[in-house]
Amino acid sequence: MPEDIFEIVVHGRAGQGAKSMAQIIAEAAMFRGNCIQTFPSYSAEKTGAPMQAYVRISKKPIKTHSPVRKADAVIVLDPTLLETIDLNINLTDKSVLVINTTKPLEKIRKGIRCKCRVVAFDAEQVSINHGGKNFPNMPLLGAFAKTAGILDLKSITEHVRCIFLHKLGQEITAKNIEAVKAGYGAV
Repeated sequence: MPEDIFEIVVHGRAGQGAKSMAQIIAEAAMFRGNCIQTFPSYSAEKTGAPMQAYVRISKKPIKTHSPVRKADAVIVLDPTLLETIDLNINLTDKSVLVINTTKPLEKIRKGIRCKCRVVAFDAEQVSINHGGKNFPNMPLLGAFAKTAGILDLKSITEHVRCIFLHKLGQEITAKNIEAVKAGYGAV
């Protein structure tokens, strides 16, 4: 792990799977022997409202309980949030930004003041191609695994299977895993 604590912020809208994505990342890290912390923050608890989910991963116990400010990774599920949130609050030169968008990379970079690594692709279309529904969290999860370097693809897909199999069944779980793999390959 690069630092004592690897911190992640996931920006999304309630109902898009940001909280589930954060949970998968945290629990996959926990099963690899790490200490974890994850929690959501909602502005209004209703579908479509902007929200954040936070994740901390460490080899040592985590004693801080505040929202993540400067993150090692920032993930944006909904591109319309770029009009209302300031990503610069969470980004540093060492951060990686993984974003669901159809905008060219140059346009995204214009609003970012740091020299962080930016990974941008149409995760909505990838999710529709692999699952028939617009849930960009799974392709972005794969892209995160590849770019952040904190968890490997196998850890992520094993945990997606573990969480979704009993809830969603074999077919939908397999589609979600394919979407994760497609996001991993999109980077």
